Amino acid sequence: MTTIILPRGYISYSQYTLWRSSKAGYISRYFKKGPELDSAELRFGKYISWLLENDPTNPLIAHVPRYSTMEHRMLVKIGKIAVKGGIDTFNPLTLAFREYKTGIICPEYCTQKHKACIKPWDQVKVRRHKQLPWYCMMIRAEHGKYNAQVFLDQIPTRYIKTEVDERGIEWTLHYKKIEMEGEVISFKRIIAEWELDALEKDLLVVAKEISAAYQEFLISDI
Repeated sequence: MTTIILPRGYISYSQYTLWRSSKAGYISRYFKKGPELDSAELRFGKYISWLLENDPTNPLIAHVPRYSTMEHRMLVKIGKIAVKGGIDTFNPLTLAFREYKTGIICPEYCTQKHKACIKPWDQVKVRRHKQLPWYCMMIRAEHGKYNAQVFLDQIPTRYIKTEVDERGIEWTLHYKKIEMEGEVISFKRIIAEWELDALEKDLLVVAKEISAAYQEFLISDI
């Protein structure tokens, strides 16, 4: 097998999807060490993850379904490729897991194309979402088996456009503020083993492509 050299020594799901969607974007971020992605939406998602792990009885997230282990981190070998990832919530006994999504859901009546808004999750969108079989692939690599039944939980959030102070006066916000809105919507997905096999093959293709491009970059940068 050709020696594979990766910018960070491993591949994550975000690296995999970025290379597949924008090689130029991957090169800018990982080869040229560009800035990490940052937004109000990402910071809010990390805050919710922190609450679930460190303050599980907080009223803000008490209703969110979860397993015994929060933020389960993994580093596995698939072939000779190191794969790194973190599962939102994991049951080490049954190997079950859940993936949380906290993106801003654009209402159906909205006619504006907000950059941060996403379409609501549905069963078709969940079926196409590769992150779920990706984590199953990692679990199989670590445990020799996996739980085929997984869940994606949509935690609805919205922008707060105004805020009322303690005097009852309403102020228009000049920055983005986000809050949770409504009940968690859970989607069940069954992951077939052939999906993991196909993903492993594509992972190898992506790893070889990244490695070849990275070695060319290193030579040209001398």
